[in-house]
Amino acid sequence: MGSRIKALRAALGLTQQQLAESLGIKRNTIAKYETGRGDPIDAVISLICKTYNVNESWLRDGTGPMFTETARDQQIKDFIDSAMRGESDNFKRRLLSVLSRLDEKGWEVLAQVLQGLVSSPQESETGGDSGNLVADLGANIYKGGIREGDSALQRDKKSHSVAEIRVYDQPAAAGLGNYLDEPAYHMEQYPSDIIPPGTDFGIIISGDSMEPKVHDGDTVFVHAAPSIEPGQIGIFVLNGEAYCKKLMVDRESQQIRLVSLNQKYADIRVGQSDNLRTVGRVLG
Repeated sequence: MGSRIKALRAALGLTQQQLAESLGIKRNTIAKYETGRGDPIDAVISLICKTYNVNESWLRDGTGPMFTETARDQQIKDFIDSAMRGESDNFKRRLLSVLSRLDEKGWEVLAQVLQGLVSSPQESETGGDSGNLVADLGANIYKGGIREGDSALQRDKKSHSVAEIRVYDQPAAAGLGNYLDEPAYHMEQYPSDIIPPGTDFGIIISGDSMEPKVHDGDTVFVHAAPSIEPGQIGIFVLNGEAYCKKLMVDRESQQIRLVSLNQKYADIRVGQSDNLRTVGRVLG
């Protein structure tokens, strides 16, 4: 059941924390369900089905569609209403924004991606689980939209190997700073050839100071390390605030600077009394 709860969460565009809050349970409980360390009790199963219009037979044993049958137009309307009521940067709104900008060529590419997923070996392994298709599609919808010839899309058609990494929900600030101390996390799946070798975890970035290389809302792949070389981009904690920045060291003064790629942001100069810790190096 854990894999289906995870697939449902991916289909709904929810983090473990968001799903847990909607059900009135702890995030760790959702994590236990998804990793197979426990199954929800009947009351929780009923609540999931009622809250998200889920087919109970599918949730319990994988039989039938993920969602119960409703009027097609009403289902679409409910989805759009739910997305517009949520936070401005939630997954469902980003998805609708991407779809609204597609031209005819973009729709053709999207159709090809879906067709590739439906006909992939994963279908026979999962019994054609629609939630897994949605999760795989989510890995291919980038925040800037779907483009014909996108290398990630093309690679995913040829390679169906998927890897899972831990992604921390508390964003490292790209500009303003955010506290990063034992943050909540969730698991995300990506095509294996997209994750750089040496990746230990992912962190969600908030802010635009590392554009054009890193955009607001991106997940960066990080190799945990106590130090990195000057000129490399890393995740740092400075006086309790987390940052994604390029590390620079002045040759003469040996002063450390945390540098933004976006030139509208000033460098952060690290003084002797400051407490700086390196979390890891950003690989991609």
